[in-house]
Amino acid sequence: MKVVEDTATAMYKAQNAPGAKAVWKAGNCDQAYVINSEDIAKIGSDLTDGGSAGLGSLSDVPALVTCQVGLFWSPPTCDHLATTYVNAAHPTGRFQVEVRKLGELRPVCTTLYESDGTRAGPR
Repeated sequence: MKVVEDTATAMYKAQNAPGAKAVWKAGNCDQAYVINSEDIAKIGSDLTDGGSAGLGSLSDVPALVTCQVGLFWSPPTCDHLATTYVNAAHPTGRFQVEVRKLGELRPVCTTLYESDGTRAGPR
């Protein structure tokens, strides 16, 4: 049950994190989250009995900014959401932006950014 509690707590924090509401509004997102690396690591640890297998390099990124859009909406670009996030939250470290369309397995875009919103490279 710990994984359920930790995940619910992390998602609540992520919806209310600095920049999340701005991303939600600017991206016309059905859901928008800003998840910090500590919460990603905690959930990963819960799922893997203390390990971090399957998380890849997400634990190396201080924040993961996500936007999920509905089937009938045009998804925003990762660059647009990165600019929005930088202006709203003023991050101090790298962050990753991921945009997904409801029902699709692959993300529309996934890009790593520096704290000023410039691209650090694709993920």
